[in-house]
Amino acid sequence: MEKPTLKDFNLTRDDLLEYDKQCERYRQATHEAFEELKNKKKVALIALAIISAITSIIATIANPEYWWICLTAPFCFTCIPMLILFQTLDSGSLSKSKTDELNKIVNYELKSKVESYKAKIYEYDRYLEKCKRDFWIYLNGYEFEKEVANLYRQMGYSAQVTRKSADGGVDIILTKDNKYIAVQCKHHKNKVGPNDVRALQGVVHNGNYTSGIFVSLNGFTPTVSTEVRAGKEEISLISLNELMIMQESL
Repeated sequence: MEKPTLKDFNLTRDDLLEYDKQCERYRQATHEAFEELKNKKKVALIALAIISAITSIIATIANPEYWWICLTAPFCFTCIPMLILFQTLDSGSLSKSKTDELNKIVNYELKSKVESYKAKIYEYDRYLEKCKRDFWIYLNGYEFEKEVANLYRQMGYSAQVTRKSADGGVDIILTKDNKYIAVQCKHHKNKVGPNDVRALQGVVHNGNYTSGIFVSLNGFTPTVSTEVRAGKEEISLISLNELMIMQESL
């Protein structure tokens, strides 16, 4: 895989700087818009409280014998909207017109090209990471299976990772060009011996698979190759070195 360049996306470094500036203006304008919305809610909250207090005082003066009703009733009628406003003081959504106005700050065509470039750079960085031994070594068993499956997908296979338990001796099922392939993965510190390979041969035979692939992080014992050559089923042996070669060839 070749490293993506700005030229591939019809971009320059000035374009990246301009996009960063637009994003910063967008963040600042969005922050200011939400602060304005918050302040409007505060004003409405204060206004409700003042109206409620004035109404209570006037009602109490007009009906002194029912002073306790006149004093509390206005607050009861306004407490619900006041409570809603208070709870949503730090939240809420901007109006469509304001949102459209903010979206115009960032050039959509520039955004599309820059985001596509960044996505490809991320993909390239992940590719480089997977070309290192430490990437594969520090995976756990299930992560190892998923990454092996992803590698074969990039090679044009359809890859299905089986369940963690009761997988029938198959961790990944590959299909391509009418081939049905059983994959067994071992992320162990020890080398895989002939017994494990015989088990995979049995799975391939009984499951009517076209062939099998055994992927072992730390390789195989010397007798495994002899076992594979003597068997009736086609089994490919893949160690960490082969995995890295496959990754580098993408």
